[in-house]
Amino acid sequence: MSIFMQDIWDFFREGSNHAYIQNGTISYKGDCNNNLIVSYNNKNVLTDIKNAFILARGSNVKTVPIFDLDNVIDKIRGLSLPKIRYNIPAGVLGRENLPMRNLEEIADQVKQRYGINSENVSIISSGRSKKGGVYYVKGTGGHKYIMKYLSENKEQAELSCAALANSPIYFPKIYPRKDDVGYTFEMKDGVYNLQEYIEDDSPKRRNLGYFKLLGRHMALLHKQLSDFTEKNECVRKVLLSKGEFINESSMASIYLDLANYQKSNFLLSKLDEVINENLSVKVRGLSKSLIHRDLNYSNIIWKENIPKIIDSESIGFSSRIGEFISPILFKGNMKKPKYVKGSLSTLTNAYNLSVGKSLSKEEMKSLPYLVQYTLLRNFVIRRIRRGVGDESYFDETRKNLKRLEENL
Repeated sequence: MSIFMQDIWDFFREGSNHAYIQNGTISYKGDCNNNLIVSYNNKNVLTDIKNAFILARGSNVKTVPIFDLDNVIDKIRGLSLPKIRYNIPAGVLGRENLPMRNLEEIADQVKQRYGINSENVSIISSGRSKKGGVYYVKGTGGHKYIMKYLSENKEQAELSCAALANSPIYFPKIYPRKDDVGYTFEMKDGVYNLQEYIEDDSPKRRNLGYFKLLGRHMALLHKQLSDFTEKNECVRKVLLSKGEFINESSMASIYLDLANYQKSNFLLSKLDEVINENLSVKVRGLSKSLIHRDLNYSNIIWKENIPKIIDSESIGFSSRIGEFISPILFKGNMKKPKYVKGSLSTLTNAYNLSVGKSLSKEEMKSLPYLVQYTLLRNFVIRRIRRGVGDESYFDETRKNLKRLEENL
């Protein structure tokens, strides 16, 4: 085996910047976004670089605009990265491994911030967090609460809580602090809030009837979130979703990973369809709204036919069609996607019948390709980058893409 074949490539993602570095490091200075770099050099620094594909071999550095995806893909096809070590982004790793707080400290914070006495406090370690982040609090009188990590950004967390409190039909009660200075408080690892504990007493089967019911409620939810946005102009700036995965550097990195993965020709052909549809440009041109962004099956608790939505720290100002992805594909945050045939048309039809402003022709045309790209991206992140040991992942992804073909 040659020395070259023994070299390890490291993959790094920081925001919308993606990098494959051979036995080296990458760092960013200034304003860098939507870049993909493949470098054979040990030390790499990008300063105020945007929207570029960079191929670096010593002093020979070739740069192509990332928007010229056809040209970028042609260059990627000629690359062979035999051994890639995928490094989880620091922000993702930190969120999945929040430190477990002392339970007495949690009880003290609940008392101090909200004036609530606790009889029992325990940790809930389900979902994305492997350690801390979510705590069950049983108060006196049998009242039940959840104390939850939201983010590192106080301003964003506070505004998102205000948006949830404005829609009490669809969200658990968000408790205001007893000192009337907002809803959240800060601990060493970030910003937390206290909310009502919701129990599921009317579970639904994930069938076409479910998607019809959910579509109607999504429309009514969006009306309420739109009303909140009109009354709070800062939403567009403070809750603007940054680093979304619909960008050219993400697509190109997904393509590179699939090109270096065995038996991926079918998936590459599907990614070619997405790229040929010019999806990233079209999504950028769509109007933005305040949406939840993670309405997967496990985040919706039904009270008869009314959904109560939990895990709402993902709320943001983003393209409206992004709201349809999680309910269409995911039963839970860490679950494999499963597309129910006919669910896309059922969900969108029910939504359009109840919302004030129906999905536009551009949104309706882009949405199936966005679902297709999400399936491909999920396969790459879970199966290739995270190394999820599930040999059925490829076949299930292929089946999902086949079921979706009727909408393209």
